[in-house]
Amino acid sequence: MSKARRSKAFSLAEILSVCVILGILAGCMMLVFGGADDKARATKIAADLDSIKQAALSYESQHRTRNNDPFEGLVDNESAFTNAVNRILENPLPADRRATLTRNSDNRLVVAFEDFEADSRLAGALNNFVGQHRDAGYDGKASGGDYTLTLLLK
Repeated sequence: MSKARRSKAFSLAEILSVCVILGILAGCMMLVFGGADDKARATKIAADLDSIKQAALSYESQHRTRNNDPFEGLVDNESAFTNAVNRILENPLPADRRATLTRNSDNRLVVAFEDFEADSRLAGALNNFVGQHRDAGYDGKASGGDYTLTLLLK
């Protein structure tokens, strides 16, 4: 009786089938986690806006005197407001997130990141965030590649 020699190596078909299965799994993971970075960026941007809100309220409490509007000169003056906020925040705002302070039709103060670059996926993630936090005073709109995210100050 002769013993048949059995090879311990994998065949080409076995190796290819494993590669195909791994490729399918990797593709599924890309679909699942593909939007996670945009959601994280949207949350970071909203957190920056909340930090600005807190910094602006802190600025208001430090500079309010009798019959004095502490935000006079900062409303509709992008660089002055951004500079005032950056002095209060631990980390200055990124260059694409200059803040503005305006008054809306109800004479309420509105803080906004105006015209910062957002691709369609980030704009979608920001729209989802705004939809979930509209009760907290968030609003947002996309215009081409730019996005404006606003928050009522008080």
